[in-house]
Amino acid sequence: MDEVLLVVFVLVFVAVLYGIYFLIQQERKSELPQRDYPFDYEALMKFVEKADDAYILTHATLDIMYFSKFASGKACNELIEFLYRNPPKMFGSRKHRRRSWDVLAHGERYVVLKKSISHRQVKVKRGMRIKLGDDMIEYWEIAVTSSGFEVQAVNSDSELEKEVY
Repeated sequence: MDEVLLVVFVLVFVAVLYGIYFLIQQERKSELPQRDYPFDYEALMKFVEKADDAYILTHATLDIMYFSKFASGKACNELIEFLYRNPPKMFGSRKHRRRSWDVLAHGERYVVLKKSISHRQVKVKRGMRIKLGDDMIEYWEIAVTSSGFEVQAVNSDSELEKEVY
């Protein structure tokens, strides 16, 4: 009899966990933008997350190989030129970095995204907290092609935001 109660208890517990998981998934889906885009929004977000990871790695290593898989030749050349003419951007560690993307403009063949990065403060010693990276805003121009997406330009110029709005 005790074994039957244990099996019933385990089944109820698994059912409750599955129900919680289902509710979390529904909540995440409701957080997605409700607009109808002419492209797959979830695929775009996966692409820009991977492209941004490669972009950050390129900044850290000064090797364009990582980012070139996601970007046009022109965008890669502009990035290399930027890296050799400017001080490095401080992206901090992935653990303390918060990244968000907003669609500013889009069409059948392009998307303009605003990337915002902020960093959590880290306790260094008693009474002292610092951020391990720079907070920044960048604007990414993405081409929508039949084979997927391609980064056309990355711009940190705030004038672009005024043009788009």
